[in-house]
Amino acid sequence: MAFHNALAAHHDQVCAEADAERAEHAAENAEKAATFAAMGKEDPAAQKAAKKRATSDHASESSTAPTRSPLAIRRGAAAAK
Repeated sequence: MAFHNALAAHHDQVCAEADAERAEHAAENAEKAATFAAMGKEDPAAQKAAKKRATSDHASESSTAPTRSPLAIRRGAAAAK
């Protein structure tokens, strides 16, 4: 049980560190966006991220369609002969 508790404590520590790092990155990104907004421009990194999100959202939608395995395709081709 002691090992389980130590593992859980380590996991909590790692997650807390990751959360802190994400918060730091978010603050840096907000600062960059504010700087670009003050100049009357849009942050190029934000544009790139938005474009990447749009394409990944589209990809995830198309990947929800059922797919056939290569074995099923071969069996179908063999049955059609």
